[in-house]
Amino acid sequence: MKKIHYLCLGLALVLTSCGKDDPNPPDDPTTNPPTIASFSPTEGTPGTTVEIIGTNFSTVKTENMVKFNGASASVGIATATKLTVSVPNGATSGKISVSVDGETAQSSGTFTVTEPSANTPTIASFSPTEGTPGTTVEITGTNFSTVKTENTVEFNGTEATVSIASATLLTVEVPNGATSGKIAVTVDGQTAQSSTDFTVLDPTTVSISGFAPDQENVGAQVVIEGENFSTMEGENTVEFNGVAAQVTAATGTNLTVIVPEGATTGTITVTVGQQTVESTTEFTVGPWKKLGIPSWMNNKKYIQGGNMNVLKDINNKDQIYYGFGKYTQINDYSTDSDEVYVYDLETESWSNGVDSPGSGRHRATSFVIDNKWYIITGTYLGSNATDSWYYDPATSTWDGMASTWGSGLTSFVNNGVSYVYGIQSLGDDGKLKSFNGNTWTDLTGFKENNEGNLDAVGFSIGSQGYIVTGKGTLYSDSMFRYSIANDSWTEVGGILPFMSRTEAIGFNVGGKGYVALGRGQDSSYLNDIWEYNAGSNSWTQKTNFPGGGRQGAAAVVVGEHVYILGGSGPGAYEELRTFWRYTPALDN
Repeated sequence: MKKIHYLCLGLALVLTSCGKDDPNPPDDPTTNPPTIASFSPTEGTPGTTVEIIGTNFSTVKTENMVKFNGASASVGIATATKLTVSVPNGATSGKISVSVDGETAQSSGTFTVTEPSANTPTIASFSPTEGTPGTTVEITGTNFSTVKTENTVEFNGTEATVSIASATLLTVEVPNGATSGKIAVTVDGQTAQSSTDFTVLDPTTVSISGFAPDQENVGAQVVIEGENFSTMEGENTVEFNGVAAQVTAATGTNLTVIVPEGATTGTITVTVGQQTVESTTEFTVGPWKKLGIPSWMNNKKYIQGGNMNVLKDINNKDQIYYGFGKYTQINDYSTDSDEVYVYDLETESWSNGVDSPGSGRHRATSFVIDNKWYIITGTYLGSNATDSWYYDPATSTWDGMASTWGSGLTSFVNNGVSYVYGIQSLGDDGKLKSFNGNTWTDLTGFKENNEGNLDAVGFSIGSQGYIVTGKGTLYSDSMFRYSIANDSWTEVGGILPFMSRTEAIGFNVGGKGYVALGRGQDSSYLNDIWEYNAGSNSWTQKTNFPGGGRQGAAAVVVGEHVYILGGSGPGAYEELRTFWRYTPALDN
């Protein structure tokens, strides 16, 4: 019995021992060590490109450690089954090894490192030693081919394009996709490798943040602002809507360029190295600049007979006010509007203003005195409005004024006083009144063909006012000058050199008067613009308005610019709704 007892105890100890962890477990079957199946070529000088075929290589080049008999090599291209490397300087004949994640494979065969022949290319130096893709690099050495295409240059395995070649100098550009490492030059199957690495820098992003001015003529100077421009003028390629421009000065953040001959309105592009960036806004060539469609016009086809003037805000900054007019909606429904919108010249954006508490209207005349906006009469639902209003931006309020003077009136302002022509009262027309912000005064009017002219154009030059064209029963082909000092009218210049018209726009810029657009006496919609020189009593036709002929547009002058909006005509709705800026100084 004791023998059986001891036998069972021994068996139990044996079984217990077998259940413990094995201190020498078998290899982990989940690991994937690299393998080397072959390599080609099997011999070569330092710098020779070698392809290693195998398995379980990393697709990240830097995660593969390749050695030629212990000398580390740079990996140029890496896939899971192939590595492309260059034989490193100092390598000796022996096995090739590849290590990935601590696992190492060794070739079964030997790679033989041969001595370079007398005609083997050599690399003495290169400059610069670092740069982004697109950087120009000069490689100096010996035994290069003078035929560009017979030199194969690689940056850590990525091939570059040779632009200039001599026996001792190669000029290349760092290729896209290149990584830091040795530079290799191969000529007639013989390869040289640099002794030091070229460092590939992350490419900086070229950008355009703006340009000034945003409108000019050919030959003018423009400054482009942005980031990461080349400080070398010739390394920046600038184009105006596809036409190359001359760069006259360059910093990392500013390029000074000349608007090139043949340039047209469009975007500006800047190319530095391999990067091209395009401006988000257009540069305008010539006097007319399209400012876009106001968002509040999106549900409207067009607006005719509105009013536009400039008021100063609480910070004494100019803002454009547009209001009233006859809207025609997308569904062809028309209505006289009392809406007001404000354009911020700095942000180039529209916002809602304070709508008039009076009735909507169109064909009103308007002016500004003491920073108050006056809207005088107009047409409401086909009849003459019997009231006038003024808006004070200081209090954001409207106040009314009684008036029964008819519609289609014309006004001009001189020395802080407004003069309103075409007033109809007591069965008579063609009357003139002045207003100084407090008091209306009756003055001498005029008639042509025994009647006043309505929907005419008015502007002021010096101490005199002008009323141009318009119509009563007949269209007027004349201009009348008003002497403020003498309260008298004189017809000047004889017959006008342009077609008689109504509902045109008029303004004064730089001491000259302008008449533009309108509905011609032949019922055509006009897009011409004429400049009047009072000194020589002469008219000059300027560049036609590119937005198409129209009547009932509104215009206002801010500094050297004229802003134009609205009008009806046969053109596309997008054109009729577009906001424009005209610069007479560029119209030469």
